[in-house]
Amino acid sequence: MSQSVPTGVSTSVNWSGYAVETNLANPQQYAFTDVQASWIVPSLSPSASSNQNAYSSTWIGLDGDSSKTVEQIGIEQDYVNGKAVYYAWYEMYPLSPVKLDLVIQAGDMISPEVKYLANNTYQLTLNDVTSGHSSTIQVESSKPIRSSAEWIEESTGRLADFNTVTFTHASATATEPTGTFTGAINDPAWQTDQITLVSHSGSVLAAPTPLSNHGSSFSINYQANSNNVATLSNGAHATMAALVGDAGQHFSHEIKLVGVADVHHHGHLV
Repeated sequence: MSQSVPTGVSTSVNWSGYAVETNLANPQQYAFTDVQASWIVPSLSPSASSNQNAYSSTWIGLDGDSSKTVEQIGIEQDYVNGKAVYYAWYEMYPLSPVKLDLVIQAGDMISPEVKYLANNTYQLTLNDVTSGHSSTIQVESSKPIRSSAEWIEESTGRLADFNTVTFTHASATATEPTGTFTGAINDPAWQTDQITLVSHSGSVLAAPTPLSNHGSSFSINYQANSNNVATLSNGAHATMAALVGDAGQHFSHEIKLVGVADVHHHGHLV
């Protein structure tokens, strides 16, 4: 029987979306081995302050919700110097992000996957279904503990007006003491954290919708706000927009809990 509501509800100064862990209060390490989804690259609207650049990133990944690493791949969509800029990237945080050699446009259907193969090796794949082009990378790292999987819209500076991003075909795979399970975000094999992006003052900047009945789809909606600025955390990622010559940044996940049942702690990257 699927969960009808998320196990946890939290806010973050840089993430909006969903994360899953075997147990939010005490997540199992070395559990998650795969995460997948699809979405359509959003068409950005000009920044409310036309003279200010704005940034956003849509991605899937393993780790980061309660650990100090993130294995992630996705699309950056920024509004820089008066025009929209799109590109694909992957990152094995805390290492710097790497831009992929793909031409990305608004309206493209994206289908990525992050998969743990074995022997500390991860395979990160991004398919642009619309263009027919794809990129696959294999990276070795012994640091990740694979304690979570995520589907996220991230503020990488002043939040760009991405309108709406809809994740579909979202799934994860985890190996637990009782077996290996592949399921949707609301699969009973794990617990679900619904994350709303807020400013430092608490204003909502981006919020996820409830999960679909089958648990594999949801949307994240931009919320118009005059203060759509992310709070810089101590664990700021390396400058993403330096790849295109600007000053946007990826930030580590930093959350505060609001009404999460039975969650005693929920760490953030430092």
